[in-house]
This record gives sequence, C-alpha cells and structure tokens, in this order.
Amino acid sequence: MLPVLLKRKGVRVPFAEQTDTSYLTAAFASPFFFLPVILGNSFFSQGAQHFYFKKLLVPSTIVYISLLSSTVEEETCEPLLKAWEKRTAFYNDELERAEQLKNKISAQESVIRSQEQKIQSLKQEMDKSMSALDEAKNDIWLSLYTSGLKEWDINDTFSSHRREYREAMNRLNEIERQRRKHNPRAGFRSMMNRTAAHVTTYMDEKEKREANEAMRKMVDEFIDAEHAYEPHKKAAALERKKKVDDLQNEKQEAEYQKEQERRRWKEYKEQYKENLASIRALERDNGSITK
Repeated sequence: MLPVLLKRKGVRVPFAEQTDTSYLTAAFASPFFFLPVILGNSFFSQGAQHFYFKKLLVPSTIVYISLLSSTVEEETCEPLLKAWEKRTAFYNDELERAEQLKNKISAQESVIRSQEQKIQSLKQEMDKSMSALDEAKNDIWLSLYTSGLKEWDINDTFSSHRREYREAMNRLNEIERQRRKHNPRAGFRSMMNRTAAHVTTYMDEKEKREANEAMRKMVDEFIDAEHAYEPHKKAAALERKKKVDDLQNEKQEAEYQKEQERRRWKEYKEQYKENLASIRALERDNGSITK
C-alpha cells in the first residue's frame, strides 16, 4: 500500500528512479529507512545526533552514492585495482623468495654438518695413521741406535744430526756424572748441593730435549734420503708417511670446503633477513596485506 500511496500523491523516490528498482524495494533500501531501524531511538536522541551523523550516516551515504555511479566507479577504481594487483604480486614474489632462501639455509646447514662429520672422521683416521708411523719410526730408531750411529753413512745432513745427538748425549752424561759426584751433607754444603741438583736437573731436561730433537731429525732424514740401509723398514715408513700426508691434505680440503659453505650460509642468512624486513614493510605500508 505504501508504494501505491506514494505514487498517487506524486511523491518521488529517487532511489527507485536511479537504480531501476521498484518503489517498495527502493524505499526499504534507502538509508533513510534502514539506518533508523538499525540504530533505534538513539538515532533521534539529541546527544547522539552528531556522533551518528559523523560516524555512520555520512560515510554510508557517500558509499551508497558512489555505488550508484557505476561508470564513475569503473573510471576511478581501475588504476587503484591495477596498483593493488602489482603490490600483491610483488608481495607474493617476496614470500616465495623467502621460502626459497629458507630452504637454501636448511640445505647449507646439512652440507656443513656433513663436512664436519667428514673432518672428524679424517681426524680419527689420521690419529691411527700417525700411531702406525710412530711405530715405524721407533723401529728405525732402534736400528740406528744399535748400529747406524757408528757405521751408516747416509749423507751430510744425517751426519750433522748424528753429531748433534752425540754432543747432547755427552753433555747429558756429564751432568749425570756430576750429580752422582755430590753426596748430600749437612749444613751449608748440603744446601749448595741441593741448589746444584736443581740446576743440573734443568740442564738435564734441556739436553734431553736437544737429543730427542736430533734423533727425530735423523730418523726423518733416514726415511727421505736415498740409501740401501734397512730397505723394508724404510719402505714401510714411507708408505705410512704418505698415507698421513694424503689424509692431512684431504682434511685441509674438507676444512676449506666447510668454510666456503659457511660463507655461503651466512650470505643466505643475510638475504633472508633483508627479505623478511621487506615483507614486514609491505605489510605495514599496505594494511597487513596477505597472500
């Protein structure tokens, strides 16, 4: 009845004419109808009129009028939609790049762990090979001590180390002879004897270190030099020394590769950090944009 009466009385409902809808639909769709129904009596209260007019009525009216102008909406919203699509595409690309970097970081960590395990395994194998080489060197030293120090003429370097060893041993024997010569007695003489004993002990350790160093050089020269003495012992020592050298080179290469992988891992971590900062900036600037 309401639409008929309105039409007979000549009352125009602008919303019906602008939207090509019936008078009844336009009347109920009008903001002048649904706002009072939603807001109730408070819409007409004197104290709340300014609040609802500013917060609800004006924005709703503006949105309603803009929706009625479909042609204007297409003209004004198309650039905005394109800009938003471009931002969304860039945001999605950043998310995908972040996931790729995260996978690369995880892969690099696995590679680094693998290199560390390889290095540890090489260290254990090197310890065993070093022990085997020490056994071969001790066997050579026993042969040198029993006969080679007097008879073997390998080269000038070997002879020089042999002379250093003999001189250190002679000094060591002299220190031992002096120690046995002084017997502890009471009084001042006893104190001097104890002081001399401390000095000779220090000298004793020094001469022992020099003798051991000369012995080590003799054995190394025996292994590396060209000669015909104890060929089987020399061949065994050379084989074990080569294995130690090969393991040492392999361990150094593994450590180098580990450092390279760690450097690459740090680069990925830095790129991932920058990527996350870019994503947060996009979300902040575009109102928590989501994928």
